[in-house]
Amino acid sequence: MKKTLLLGLATAMAMSLQAQQLTTATQLSHPMKRQGVTLSERAQKATFAAKKAHKVAAKAEAPVLDQPAGTLFENMYVTSASYGLGWGDVYYQEVDGGYGAVVEGADGNLYVKAPLSQAYVWDLGHPWIKCDKVEGQDGVYAMSMPQPYAIDYGDLYYIERLKYDEDLESYVADEDNQTVRFQWKDNVLTQLDDCFVGLCDETHDWFYMADNGIKYVVNNDKVAQVPADYTDVSDMRMYFKDDPSDLDSEDNKFVKSAASEDEESTVAYILGLNDNLPDAPVMVVANMQTEKFEIPTCQYMGVDMMYNSHIYLLTGNAKVEGSGNKVYFNYDKTDNLEMTYDEDLDALVAAYPASLIVNCGRNLLYIADEFVAPSFTSLDDEPMTPATPTDLTVKESVYFDIVKFVIPSVDDQGDDLNTKKLYYNIYLDGQVYTFDPEVFVGLSAPMTDVPYGFSESEYDIYMTSSTKVNTIYFYDNDYKTIGVQSVYRGGNEEHRSDIVTYTRSIVGIDGISTDVRTVKSESYYNAAGQKVDASANGLIFKHVEYTDGTTQTFKVIK
Repeated sequence: MKKTLLLGLATAMAMSLQAQQLTTATQLSHPMKRQGVTLSERAQKATFAAKKAHKVAAKAEAPVLDQPAGTLFENMYVTSASYGLGWGDVYYQEVDGGYGAVVEGADGNLYVKAPLSQAYVWDLGHPWIKCDKVEGQDGVYAMSMPQPYAIDYGDLYYIERLKYDEDLESYVADEDNQTVRFQWKDNVLTQLDDCFVGLCDETHDWFYMADNGIKYVVNNDKVAQVPADYTDVSDMRMYFKDDPSDLDSEDNKFVKSAASEDEESTVAYILGLNDNLPDAPVMVVANMQTEKFEIPTCQYMGVDMMYNSHIYLLTGNAKVEGSGNKVYFNYDKTDNLEMTYDEDLDALVAAYPASLIVNCGRNLLYIADEFVAPSFTSLDDEPMTPATPTDLTVKESVYFDIVKFVIPSVDDQGDDLNTKKLYYNIYLDGQVYTFDPEVFVGLSAPMTDVPYGFSESEYDIYMTSSTKVNTIYFYDNDYKTIGVQSVYRGGNEEHRSDIVTYTRSIVGIDGISTDVRTVKSESYYNAAGQKVDASANGLIFKHVEYTDGTTQTFKVIK
């Protein structure tokens, strides 16, 4: 086996493997079962809500978003029984491995972070909900409701205690009791009252998410640390089966391996299995007794805030379930995934049905990524010229343009590129454009080179995984030409494609507008929903009301 392939682990087959290395991983408490809703695609409200007109109103009440003063218990592992909003339907979900926190307040009260497990799907933030200490009951706290939970595009939502409606088909706010008790003991928070707490709008109508049996426990699992002397790092390509209806079909993903220069080392690490946690290492061990390479199950990878969940690498045996055209992979748990070295392929190969599962939580199967029968092969790092972007289209409007294009993942000769080293630049009127967080609020810093497949949290910039189409909602649309260029940084060199260009029509350029409606009034609000003067600086929203009764809201940057 080449030393670059998991960096010489095969040479360790003559060394003894300590048995306890495989017993450090937490074992699953029961067989895994695929949940009814997976996380491969998020609910779409966050994707499109910012792109349409909406009302914004100043609110006298607001959620508590700043951490209260007191003792913080963070990185808590949350479980509950929950209802949430799926693709137009309400679904039941056993929550396992949600992310939460608790503060023992300096005021003697308790504060619970984000107790509604499904609110993250709608980007409703992570508010702190106050629980008052109950006198005379040791460690008992009462969550008195309603309390503000989120302001979503001008609408205020509350957390409230719920009960069944008269038809026993839905939930309504409980008008007779708006208190739910919790026990805080030994750093564990447990809901005592058997009822649902959920989200309601300002009229106290239920907003399709609610939790019961809420429990917060400090998660003591730690992300593995690659030792400092593991300096032998190489690019790898992972192939895996991706279609349960066609087990000959394969997809691939670029990852990295890290190992020690010490040829007697029996441990290496794979990085990049999950795009949201690209630096989370997964341990691989060479087992002398079986002459196999083993990836132990239940390796903790960290917290993914997009899923608001603790992420684990699990192992299982795949099986195809479903019927007709609706089939999917389900899994039986295993203690590890075994691989052998294939000399002809120069690859580490796991035979079907062995699988790797990047999962939300450690107990129930709630999948972020799944890799059936994975194989890992070395990848040469070579300078290559990327192919020119294709399918550039622009849907123009007065207030923003919708720009779409495809960045090919091959070079100008049709050979595959390492997409971890592939980027693109946008050009406006021939000048490279930098995306500013004041305009693209889902960014945390200015960005000029956009990584292949990048999506930011507000989905003003994103790539659709199934079609590979990139979409940008372009608010800085005072331009005449827009261009896209691919950039590849391989073999310690940078190579660029040709620039593909679109010429904008007259709509919206130089202040010309095709909107013939008459404006009745204009008002301005900041990002928190507070009304401000038209002269306010920074990111503000301009809300326009027309005489025909229609309204429109768009971003203004000053």
